[in-house]
Formats: sequence, structure tokens, C-alpha cells
Amino acid sequence: MTAINRVEIIDKDGWRKDYPLQRSICLIGSAPGSDVLLDRRHGGGVEPRHLQIIHLPNQGYRLVNLSDKDVSLDEAGGQTLASRAAVNIHGGQRIKLGDFTLVFHAGGRGSGGGASVAAVSGPVPMSSGDTIGAQTSDYIGLELSLPQTTLSPGQSIDGFIIVRNQGDKPGVQFKLEVEGLSEECYNIGPGPVLFPNAEKTLPLRLHHPQQTSPTAGTRQIKVHASAPEAYPRERGTVAVNIQVQPFYRHKLRLERVGR
Repeated sequence: MTAINRVEIIDKDGWRKDYPLQRSICLIGSAPGSDVLLDRRHGGGVEPRHLQIIHLPNQGYRLVNLSDKDVSLDEAGGQTLASRAAVNIHGGQRIKLGDFTLVFHAGGRGSGGGASVAAVSGPVPMSSGDTIGAQTSDYIGLELSLPQTTLSPGQSIDGFIIVRNQGDKPGVQFKLEVEGLSEECYNIGPGPVLFPNAEKTLPLRLHHPQQTSPTAGTRQIKVHASAPEAYPRERGTVAVNIQVQPFYRHKLRLERVGR
């Protein structure tokens, strides 16, 4: 039997349940529709959208605290994850969430390397080339996944975004925007029309036009999703830092030198 990435849930009475973590990004909370549902019938102390789990290339996880409260990273409560902060964890890690204990198992199957991020509320610690969270919305869900974050001249990065209607309006037309690159440097799928709780995966291609722009170095790319007609004051945003490699254009001229 092939091992998979999963999280084991244990309540205060010893009830257990396993949830496979097969998506690049998973949400843990008490809200119906969560990837990992911590049902209020088995315990309390869990927000509707409490944690975000992002798969890492090394078979570990990046844990993002979406709530306003600290999360205990061990059952003794000696280590905590602050509100709106993130930390990398590995298989075997046990955390305390309200009346529940969560045990993470890294089985070696799931999303590969690169960058995956979902919209989160508030800043998340980052490093060069890492992914970061941005502004979120209760009505608009947005996820971004890239196989790599290095953009080289003449090459492309083919990733995808996931747009989700988390509100209650039917037939919502979404609008997508990319910030941080000029239009000749990206292609993105058209904004979808979605019903409540429906989602759509759309292609996102970043490419280097072999020109002096974009300039080399770290560049932050943001993708925005909005629905002006249905949710006029709402917008979801995800952001990622990419490394743009230098572009060189040389000319060679031969001159005949007289003797």
C-alpha cells in the first residue's frame, strides 16, 4: 500500500480520524467544506478557517495560522505559532488545536517542489524566492501554484491558479489581474463564472521575453481576483517572489587590422 500525506485527528475522548492531504494547499477548520473538518460535535476551540497547510518539496509542510490566537506546536504548550505567522513542520509533528490533537504524517506523495500559496490574512514570514500570503476574502478563495520560482530568458514557468466562490451568490463573474509583470510576460486564463462553493483551475504562464525588462533580481508577483458585481468590496490576492535571471545581448564585430 502506497503511503500518502495525511493528518490524524484525535479528540479529547480518543476518537480518531485520518484525513489525506492530497491537494497542494489544504484548509483546517470547523467550517463545512474544510479539507480537514474539526467538527464541533467532537470538540471546540477551532475557528471556521484556522490553519492552512502547504506541501513542501522535502515532504514536510508549511503551517500558516489564519486565526487571531496562538496555536500550540506541542501538546505541552511550550512552543506556539503566533497569529498570522507560519512555520515549517515535518512528519510526526503533533500540535494542539482547541480540543483536538493533530498528528502530521508525510508519506511521500503529494505536490512536488516549487511554490504554492493561498490567500491568507496578514503577513507571513518570507525569504528570497519564497511564497507569501496576502489579503484574503471570506467570499473569494484564491490559490496559486508554480513548479519553480526562477524565470530565465527564453523560458516559461507553467503554473495554475484556483479561484473559488466562497460566498452565496450564484453565477458570479470573477475578474483576474496580475501585478508585478508587464502583459508580454504572462498569460492567464479568463475569469470564470462560478456558483457557491464551486472552484475553477486556470493556467498561469510566466515567460521572459528576452528583453532588458523585467530586470534581473527578486520580483514580487501578485494575482488579484475580484467580483465587482456580486461582491463589490471584496478582493482575494496571492503573492509570490520570483527570481528573474539576467538577460545578456552581445554583439561581435570583426575588424581587419592592417599591417
